[in-house]
Amino acid sequence: MKKLKQILGGLLGTGVVFLVLAAVVIGLSSLGGSIMRLFGLTFTSGWKVVQFFVLSGIIGFPLEVFAKALPRSLLSLQVVGLTGARVLFLVLDTLGTVLVMSGVDYMMKSVSATTLSMVVIGLLMAVLDLKDIHPSDDKPPEG
Repeated sequence: MKKLKQILGGLLGTGVVFLVLAAVVIGLSSLGGSIMRLFGLTFTSGWKVVQFFVLSGIIGFPLEVFAKALPRSLLSLQVVGLTGARVLFLVLDTLGTVLVMSGVDYMMKSVSATTLSMVVIGLLMAVLDLKDIHPSDDKPPEG
């Protein structure tokens, strides 16, 4: 009986986490779709917009990691200053988002995004992540 309660508790907890995660994904996708719609996004259903953003997020994850890692590395090596690292991040992240969304848009016939809508949402998402580019406490080794 105790084992059954543990299993049911685990399933219930997993279900709650899944529902919260799904609600967040749907909410953010709806917000992003609404912003992109102002700039020309067309779609056949709201679920297609959610699918568009989920696929773009999954496919674009490696590019996002690179877009954050390169400016951070250059900043920690003191190759660029904080402003230069942030500008580089904005450019890389926006271009990465546009590239990935263009590919997803090409594959999904039920969603049609304009270049302007992809640039706007890419730039907005990059600006929201800009706080992640900051000087680290560690100094690079000298010599």
